[in-house]
Amino acid sequence: MTFRQRFSRTLFVMFLVSAFAFVAAALPFSAAFAAGDQPMLAQSGVPTFEQADRNRDGLVDKTEAAAVPGLTAVLEQADRNKDGKLDKMEFGQAAALMTSGK
Repeated sequence: MTFRQRFSRTLFVMFLVSAFAFVAAALPFSAAFAAGDQPMLAQSGVPTFEQADRNRDGLVDKTEAAAVPGLTAVLEQADRNKDGKLDKMEFGQAAALMTSGK
């Protein structure tokens, strides 16, 4: 076996090992996604943006905010562009306001 063949085989084996490691690392995440589990934020108990955005339009409006306890109270404060809806960045600010108790 020549050096070139040995080198090619070594590269191929390293590729296979790294692909296997990637798939093994991704399995817990894909299993949770397939089961429909969406984790809550760590200690805050505030739903994620994806959970609050029930119609999947990329915004949380006032009717969707009403389903999240405490979100309606901070919606005006977190709504930077004053359109009456929260985008993902504004929702993060609202979640921070809800957990800080302001």
